[in-house]
Amino acid sequence: MWEIKRFYREEFHVGLQALAFIQKETGVELDEDEAGFIALHLVNARVDKQQIDQTVVMTNIVQDILGIVKYHYGVVLDESSLNYTRFVTHLQYVAQRIINGELVESQDDFLYEHVKRKYNRAFKCMEKINHYLEAQHQVMLSRDECVYLTIHIFRVMERDTKEPDQF
Repeated sequence: MWEIKRFYREEFHVGLQALAFIQKETGVELDEDEAGFIALHLVNARVDKQQIDQTVVMTNIVQDILGIVKYHYGVVLDESSLNYTRFVTHLQYVAQRIINGELVESQDDFLYEHVKRKYNRAFKCMEKINHYLEAQHQVMLSRDECVYLTIHIFRVMERDTKEPDQF
């Protein structure tokens, strides 16, 4: 629901108002997640079916990747951090490129190998993500995407330690 709060603020606010109204009129207190679902209904009412499907797929990809990162590191991510916000934004663009078939391939082996060595743990996490994308969405990230994703993973995990060798 974090993504809905962040990217559909106005709609989420309307959802919260609806929850307050429901509680006032019926005495039933609904979970804040329901405000997110109301927000999605409002967003979906403005877009066509294809966009709805793409939004759902994109949201699932982002949530799945976040789950992989959390599992790989065994931590709860700080959703209020700037690095987390940047990471989620990057994941949304990655998901959008996957859906649109716009992944760009590059042959920059030097940067790829450097990032692989320097940020080994984050790189291994990225490899898990790449395996997930291949299995679930029949796509492999380009080397450029792998580099950028590894760096974002490292940055979002940096809050726990400043020693790059651990990541």
